[in-house]
Amino acid sequence: MYMSRIHRFLLVLTLVLSSPAMAQEGAGKRPTFVSMNPHFTVNLGDGSFLQLEAQTLVRNTETYDALMANMSPVRHNLIMYFSDLFPEDMSSANQREELRTAAARIIKETLTNMSQPDDVRGFFITSLIMQ
Repeated sequence: MYMSRIHRFLLVLTLVLSSPAMAQEGAGKRPTFVSMNPHFTVNLGDGSFLQLEAQTLVRNTETYDALMANMSPVRHNLIMYFSDLFPEDMSSANQREELRTAAARIIKETLTNMSQPDDVRGFFITSLIMQ
């Protein structure tokens, strides 16, 4: 079978990129969603409560491992932040977006303060109930 130079180049490139060493190197850099379990249930500042389910997006396995190892202080800081809120602080989509951004910042700051990898890329709310 006749193979043109471009076909040979593509074949070699495919073999190189699919090698185990390249796969392992790429695996550490793959973004991963971390489920924040158990989900958050906190009393808000006015006595009502917030139930929130979320996932945190981390950029690499180092940050994933750091988040998992430091989940208690991360959750503590998030619960303290959420418990200072009032329902009117989350009534609009823009306010909920601010909450999401603040939560990602809190996670990143907590990991930084613990001298851990902190490549947090986002905090995504998957369910939010206030009563």
